Amino acid sequence: MHSLGERILYIRKKNKLTQKDFADLINVARSSIGKLENDEVSPSAATLLEISKAFNVSIDWLITGENYSKNNEIIKYTNEEIVNIIENASDEDKEFIYMFFNKFKKLFKDN
Repeated sequence: MHSLGERILYIRKKNKLTQKDFADLINVARSSIGKLENDEVSPSAATLLEISKAFNVSIDWLITGENYSKNNEIIKYTNEEIVNIIENASDEDKEFIYMFFNKFKKLFKDN
């Protein structure tokens, strides 16, 4: 499976779901499923999250094809370690981190 659409199709077929049933589970229109499976459109962050939760697959796997199960994901850093990394970053890196998190926050807010 080389594409995100192929992985979405794989999940749907593995679970023996129609496009309508799959769409209902992840809260999207049925017409969107074919477009997602054929890589005609990209899913929103919210849709990726819904698929991940509904079928216990990692978002990483959906996007890259690696780390299939969410159970295989390892939290690499504690909150304290993350704070230390940011505190020790250069001003330029801090600015990048700030911009990244604001864009990430906006992405989830818009969906």
